[in-house]
Amino acid sequence: MGSCAAPSAKGDDKFITTDYLQQCLISEGDYFEELKELFTLYCDSCPGWELNGRLIKHFTVQNEPRFTNGRWVSHPCYKVQLSNGELRPFSVEKAIDAIVKAAAADQQK
Repeated sequence: MGSCAAPSAKGDDKFITTDYLQQCLISEGDYFEELKELFTLYCDSCPGWELNGRLIKHFTVQNEPRFTNGRWVSHPCYKVQLSNGELRPFSVEKAIDAIVKAAAADQQK
């Protein structure tokens, strides 16, 4: 069970922001299930990222400083905690790209 519940995208006046996500672990609810499905598909699509029986416990978001266009900016970085204690970085953008590339490669077979 998570330490707080994420706002729902269905009719809530709240928006999920980086500040909100830093206050809690994402370990239940629709947002957790969507991240979990995306991460699982990503792991299935990328050799070396297989879960091999490990379970997804929760996600977190932390700000990471990055130098972009000549200035430092805060960039939200997801991390996933696995059942063996491993904490992996997780890029939603890279996950989607990898899943699309793997699906396209499968269609060309």
